[in-house]
Amino acid sequence: MSDLLTQIRLHQGPAVGLAATGAIHLLLGEAIAAASTLAELPSLTGEALEDGAGFAVSKAGDFDGDGHGDVLVGAPGYDGAAERTGCVYLVLGSGVPASDTLANALRFAPPGRDDTVGMRVDGGVDLDVDGFDDTLIGADGVDAGGPAAGVTFVVYGGPDPGPVELENVATLWGTGDHEK
Repeated sequence: MSDLLTQIRLHQGPAVGLAATGAIHLLLGEAIAAASTLAELPSLTGEALEDGAGFAVSKAGDFDGDGHGDVLVGAPGYDGAAERTGCVYLVLGSGVPASDTLANALRFAPPGRDDTVGMRVDGGVDLDVDGFDDTLIGADGVDAGGPAAGVTFVVYGGPDPGPVELENVATLWGTGDHEK
């Protein structure tokens, strides 16, 4: 049986009072039949109140070339360098998935307020033909091409992924008002 990934945008986080942190649950083929609730399955929760982790989820292919599938998790409400910058987590696959917070995943975040990075994510295609899958990250709130014209960041995969400042990656800019 295949594995599944579910998103729960309004999931209440593990600490008291953390509503709407968001979460994703990994449903491993062999575990699906044995579990009676999502709480019994591996999960990753958002870091803080109103992160909205899981707003968008996608396969990332094999971003780091280790032979395990990786996952992208958008959290457009994440407060990074400024309020509601948003972020995307890259969860690197391994032979043994764990229940944990997304705080331990690789984070891609921009510097700008209200950028809402993570509204859209996609991956699993080797755009630069270097043998590593690459990712596309949407940010609806970026205004450089016009009010809320948006941008798509292109993050290239490689053998040693580390923190990525999105202002330093390839970008595809929207050209008009609310071009989503």
